[in-house]
Amino acid sequence: DLIDKEAVGRLETAYEIHQFKRASTLSRDEVLEVVSTYYVNFLLAGNFAADSRSDAIQKTNRFANRYTGWDEASQWLHKTLAPHLKPESDDVDKTFDFAAVSRMVEDIGEKYYNFNDVECRDLKHVLGNMEGFKAGRVRLSQFYKKALYSHWNFNEKVDYLRVLGALDESDPQSPQVITSNYIMARPNCLESSNLYAVCCRNECEDLMGHLESQVGNSMADPQQIAELVAALPSDTVTAPRELPASLLGRLDQVAANNGGQVPLH
Repeated sequence: DLIDKEAVGRLETAYEIHQFKRASTLSRDEVLEVVSTYYVNFLLAGNFAADSRSDAIQKTNRFANRYTGWDEASQWLHKTLAPHLKPESDDVDKTFDFAAVSRMVEDIGEKYYNFNDVECRDLKHVLGNMEGFKAGRVRLSQFYKKALYSHWNFNEKVDYLRVLGALDESDPQSPQVITSNYIMARPNCLESSNLYAVCCRNECEDLMGHLESQVGNSMADPQQIAELVAALPSDTVTAPRELPASLLGRLDQVAANNGGQVPLH
């Protein structure tokens, strides 16, 4: 498909930089060099260029020194490549053709969301620790202040936050950042491809998907929904838990207006 073609095209570019032909077979160390170049290009959304192998290695090292979280990103890369590079039995001198290396870079694209989830949870944790009296909100002044001593930039201007739908101005004297909207906003996506971006997942969709699969219908009894939700954990809520009376009351109100059933949507 188009995504695989793009990945293969970028891999061919990495081969050319390292002066390998597509028909070449590479050693394990050579694969790691080529794929490292590919990976940096992936993280830079295709905006990486080098004139030679030495130039690529130098620029990769420079990128690693400047990229916050490179140690974790590099560990994830090696963990992803490990099954592909593992020698079979006593074949310690195993070599890899272009097709084998292509499968490695395709794996990077297909599995990167797992590592991105870690980044997203870290962002959520940082913002969560700054929340004020209003749940899911961070005072704008605190948002900008955190950028002074955090690896997160938090430098989006007010107008841009407003466009993103991430600014709560219900109190004009004390604007606040809406954490859920900010986390899922485009600036926090990795533009790793010309065809797609890797963004933070909408965790509400995951929770709703669980309810849908358990109910198996568009309507459900309020007691069934309450039992399912009480047993449903999330990143910020432990389960099982006792739902507040106010929430149970709302379920009953919705059911009363819909013939005793609660519409899931």
